[in-house]
Amino acid sequence: LSREITFRYRRGWTVRDLVKGSAGKPHIARWHFEYSVEVVEEEERFVAARGKARLGIYIASEGKFRTRLYRDRKWLGTNPLHPNDPAPWVLDVRFGGAGDDALDTRFEILKEKRGH
Repeated sequence: LSREITFRYRRGWTVRDLVKGSAGKPHIARWHFEYSVEVVEEEERFVAARGKARLGIYIASEGKFRTRLYRDRKWLGTNPLHPNDPAPWVLDVRFGGAGDDALDTRFEILKEKRGH
């Protein structure tokens, strides 16, 4: 597995995960979000937001991939400042398993919606 990150000034970044010889062994790209970041699925992307800051997350792969968005206390535990708050979001992307494969995760800074 190798990872390459490309930054796009004031626009965001792309993370490219490349697996070689992964026949029969899928990989998982796992993205943990901080407490108080809300993540929702919108059509062909995920959106992570806190306050007015919004980040679009777009996923593409040369092969098949499967996403799973969930809240997780197992990895990060309870919020030490606000123990009753919901657990943080986690986004898992399973890919590979059929030989060489690449997964592109593009994080795009979204403009603030007008009128809000």
